Amino acid sequence: MKKIAKITGIVLSVIMALSCLMLPAQAASESDLTITVDDDIAVVTNCKTTASGVVDIPSTYNGASVTRIRGSAFNACKNITQINIPSTVKNIGSNAFEGCDMLEKVIFEQGTTSVLPYVFASFDRKIEIEIPDSVTGISSCAFTNCKWLTDLEIIPDTVTTISNDAFNGCTSLREIQL
Repeated sequence: MKKIAKITGIVLSVIMALSCLMLPAQAASESDLTITVDDDIAVVTNCKTTASGVVDIPSTYNGASVTRIRGSAFNACKNITQINIPSTVKNIGSNAFEGCDMLEKVIFEQGTTSVLPYVFASFDRKIEIEIPDSVTGISSCAFTNCKWLTDLEIIPDTVTTISNDAFNGCTSLREIQL
């Protein structure tokens, strides 16, 4: 009888643990972001490290257009899986997504004009990146040390400048289609 009770307890514990894993990820909310406004321009400056799931960056905040994501803004937000960037964001600072260990996808709406240094640097696993036709330049070291990068078909025809070392350390990169 004790053996059956012990086995039942173990089985119930495993079922409870697995059910927690199957819960859908909560989306991060605007309250997880720190956004500053200066002269009617809003900038995403930080994200709470407790944020998880999908992050939708707002196009406006307190009546101001969100035009920038500061460098290292999402530093160490380990549980974010996707970031949706609105068309109002024109530039993204260096290392903006550094430390986003669970990041799988970054979607840019039309509007962003450049991929700045180190934005996608050193991701150790593949992430899906959708770069819009509004991008005209990719800065140096933008994809540096992305060892997962094997073929690059994400560069739109509108890109007229790819700076030196944009793909430095991408040891698996075999082909770039322009």
